[in-house]
Amino acid sequence: MQTADYLELPYHRILQPDESGFWSAHVLELDGVFSEGATAAETAENLNVAMGLWIDHELDAGHAIPRPWSANRSGDIRLRLPKSLHANAAMRAKVEGVSLNFLIATAVTAYLSQPVPAGETASR
Repeated sequence: MQTADYLELPYHRILQPDESGFWSAHVLELDGVFSEGATAAETAENLNVAMGLWIDHELDAGHAIPRPWSANRSGDIRLRLPKSLHANAAMRAKVEGVSLNFLIATAVTAYLSQPVPAGETASR
């Protein structure tokens, strides 16, 4: 694959404003790829340039380029909880007449449905 091919992949880009009004950005999968700018649009553009330079360097050095994290997940997850939290969740599920799995899935859905914290945006 060439650099342009990697830039087309759905990497997860995080853009955040700072206290001074400038923006910073990084790519979750590509450690060390970051940029900044005066606006979100400028920062996103700068991030794409930084990604290209980083990928060029890594390819020239013979390093593998990490792939984007896949959204294709099995839906199966192992979750370790403190015994007291597990007991409280099991009791709550019993009271509500649902399975523990359903209760936890509902709680995660409620959390992830909340707006992203102020000033932070994520894109793929």
